Amino acid sequence: MVYTIKQTHKAPFAGQFFFGGVFLRGVAFEDVRVNVTLPQAMTAHVEVQGVEHQVEESGESITHKFLYRNPRPPVAEPAALSPWDTEPHYIISTFPDYAAVAAAYRRMAAGKAAVTPRIQALADEITTGTSDRREQAQRIYDWVSKHIRYVAVVLGNGGYEPHEAIKILEKGYGDCKDHVVLLEALLKAKGIASRPVLIDSGNRYRAPETATPAVFNHVISFLPEFDLYADSTAGVAPFGILPVTEYGKRVALATEPGGSLTMLPLVVAEDDEEKLQTTAQLMADGTVSGQSTTGASGPFGIKLRGLAASVEVGGPERWAQSYFKSLGWRGKASFQFDPPRDRLAPDYAFSASFELEARPEFLDSKPFGLPEGIRMLVRPGEFLLGSWTLSKTEPTPCFSGHQTEELSLTLPPGRDIELLPKGKTVENPYLHYQSEWRHDGQVVTVRREITVNLPVAVCRDEIRAQLVEAIAEIRGDYRAEIILKPLVR
Repeated sequence: MVYTIKQTHKAPFAGQFFFGGVFLRGVAFEDVRVNVTLPQAMTAHVEVQGVEHQVEESGESITHKFLYRNPRPPVAEPAALSPWDTEPHYIISTFPDYAAVAAAYRRMAAGKAAVTPRIQALADEITTGTSDRREQAQRIYDWVSKHIRYVAVVLGNGGYEPHEAIKILEKGYGDCKDHVVLLEALLKAKGIASRPVLIDSGNRYRAPETATPAVFNHVISFLPEFDLYADSTAGVAPFGILPVTEYGKRVALATEPGGSLTMLPLVVAEDDEEKLQTTAQLMADGTVSGQSTTGASGPFGIKLRGLAASVEVGGPERWAQSYFKSLGWRGKASFQFDPPRDRLAPDYAFSASFELEARPEFLDSKPFGLPEGIRMLVRPGEFLLGSWTLSKTEPTPCFSGHQTEELSLTLPPGRDIELLPKGKTVENPYLHYQSEWRHDGQVVTVRREITVNLPVAVCRDEIRAQLVEAIAEIRGDYRAEIILKPLVR
């Protein structure tokens, strides 16, 4: 069977062309041929990886031919990075460099952030009572984060061109580009400059040598006066704190009159913290009740606010039932937390009181781990050290951070500990993990803490191998259990 598709597109950037394709190694391709014909006057830049490339000239045109074959593919292996970072691909673009990409976007967005009377009035209202410029910027950012809903609007050239600030304000929603434009207009009304920043918000970390707008799928803001980046699209991100997957990325900074390719800083451990504290009581009938409090800051704080928002939307009672069911329990919970979109301070806390079904086997010498209660975020070491399900040769995103958990359980009268688990220390040049167990009267407590300091955003080779070994040991420590026995007096 043969079918032909003819498509006609308006160029998103006048006078420029870019195109590309990626092939998954685990998918069979008998024969792929892609021909791209351009006028001789349009200089094209090409990158290929695992794909053949040929050039043919004919009169006033030039044709770039790309050939790929993979008739007998190997078994597909799971990966943590974008296929564009690891798989065979081809890219062709007439942009000479990323400065040109940024400049083209800047020109397209020019005039969209106009300060109209309504924009000026709103900016003045938001900043009433303060002359501190950073405070003004933060208030404006918080207002946009809370009041402009994120809605992807891709109509016509909407994939690249933002709407006008006044229209975004009138509608009350917009995509990432629209957030950036409205934020820029409101800041401009107070004499504060901001610039669009093109970034990939997913798992694509490599910027190919051939400059192409397709490497970016998101736009955030840069405020040069304060030397900080901001992403109001997240809705729950405090001013100057980004979602963790945006750190360490190559970005195109759309400054005036041109642009530049730069690197966002890596997240640092002291700015990315999480702490869980659960205090539980095991009753004489085997039921468990208690209180869990999770505190977080930095990117962990953004994640915690997002989860709090999901509890709001889904309904606390239903959310708790689903949560405990996923752990093999039946239980209920009540929650105490501030509205996640209000007062976007760097720190955020989430508390929950819980009651769990009876587990009488805990009283009859069956090993069990201390109840975690309501765990909103991951355990110490999870996520920061990258994917633990992949082989140690597979690179994965990884992040610096600091995590602690402290779980305590008060034993019922007449019960004591048969054997207290031993603590564990795991250490290498990139992390330090420590767990400690204590037994004080009727209370058993375990405290686990990890600090991760990584020099890269993607862990591979020697770093990746050491992290894989560490997480295996740490996950083994999670399984430590206690056994109860009758109290002997």
